[in-house]
Amino acid sequence: MKLGRCSISHEAIYRYMFSEEGKNQSLFKYLRSRKKIRHKQNSRKSKPIFNRISIHQRPQLINNRNDFGHWKADLMLFKKGSQCNLLPLRERQTRYVIAIKNYSKRSEEIASSLKYIFLTRGSGLPLKSITVDNGTEWVTHEKMAATLGVKVYFCDPYKSYQKGSIENANFFLREFFPREVVIDQLPDDYIDAKVDLLNRRPMQCLGYVTPEKLFYHLMKSKVLPKKTNHFLIDQM
Repeated sequence: MKLGRCSISHEAIYRYMFSEEGKNQSLFKYLRSRKKIRHKQNSRKSKPIFNRISIHQRPQLINNRNDFGHWKADLMLFKKGSQCNLLPLRERQTRYVIAIKNYSKRSEEIASSLKYIFLTRGSGLPLKSITVDNGTEWVTHEKMAATLGVKVYFCDPYKSYQKGSIENANFFLREFFPREVVIDQLPDDYIDAKVDLLNRRPMQCLGYVTPEKLFYHLMKSKVLPKKTNHFLIDQM
């Protein structure tokens, strides 16, 4: 007689952990975040975003991670009342992460930060597309796309699994940057050092190569502009 298998969803496990019985056992201590309270997801206020390009229109070349230079982006918010935030981006093929500190949640500020990281500070960084959620920080996506010369794709509302790799990166970064931290007081070098820890972790999906090693291997194989600044030279 064959024994049947019982599967339990991750949502059921979380519900139990945050139930009265789970709280009495302090099960939250076994979570990476160690939070006693589970916050509701997708709590940011919605605002109409016109002329979005759906993730379903994204070419298979991007979906299959067969092309270098396609990124996913998300916004990490901090304690209530703080405008300063962190914008992590993850390159899809190599899983390499960069993070940008912004002093405002306004779409124009986010666009300016992206322009800085890809066209100024990291001149030569590969950028062919960005996939984002439906947060208000992407309201000016058309202007942003025109400035960067790329397409911006949007996930379906409330479908966080469509950007699982960047969600995973955020989860890791929350260990160092919890919501209570005053992010605007942290120096960029400190933030970069913590992001480096993520990029230097061997990943099974990459054949146990680190994202950093694979990213810069592919960077070296492409033709870089003549004027490459120290940001890239130091990393390579």
